[in-house]
Amino acid sequence: LEVLELTLICVGLLFAVRQQLYAAGASLGLAMATKVLPGLFVPYFVLTRQWRMLAGASVFAAVPFLAVCWLQGITPWYGLYSLIYQGGNLTKLEYSEYEYTPRAEIARMRAGPGGSVSAEQAQLAIGLHWAIAAIAMLLVAWVLSRSTIGPATYGLLFGLVAGTILLVAPSAHAPYYIFLLPGWTAI
Repeated sequence: LEVLELTLICVGLLFAVRQQLYAAGASLGLAMATKVLPGLFVPYFVLTRQWRMLAGASVFAAVPFLAVCWLQGITPWYGLYSLIYQGGNLTKLEYSEYEYTPRAEIARMRAGPGGSVSAEQAQLAIGLHWAIAAIAMLLVAWVLSRSTIGPATYGLLFGLVAGTILLVAPSAHAPYYIFLLPGWTAI
């Protein structure tokens, strides 16, 4: 799913650079329908006042979401809760050698040579990860609010949001770092 998600983000970037802003938003909306984390583009659209991209993303994320809620016979509110919480994904702690997140790194440091963490250490790792993620999101919001928006800067700004997705993600493996591609390509 990450490959599909990245493809849709890159297609959205291509449309944005070509000034097809509704299509760019639609592609990002489909990325949001695929995985939750591209939802971090929504504040980007608001901060940069990209209303057509916001409209496209909203419609193309909401329609599949509402269709799935209807098919499963659940309310949209319960579906939204389930989508965001993801059955405990936000509060899980995985810190194997295959996990590459701040949460996993903090847990590995706390585990030490014994290789296991206590409940308090797990809560600390999760809490520190959320604090780091919140600080990063605020910093990115500040940068976006002060940036010049246009085709020449879309790649860097999309890359900044995609990099934030990696930092905020509760779990990430090495292949997830392909999300840095839009930013590196722009650089």
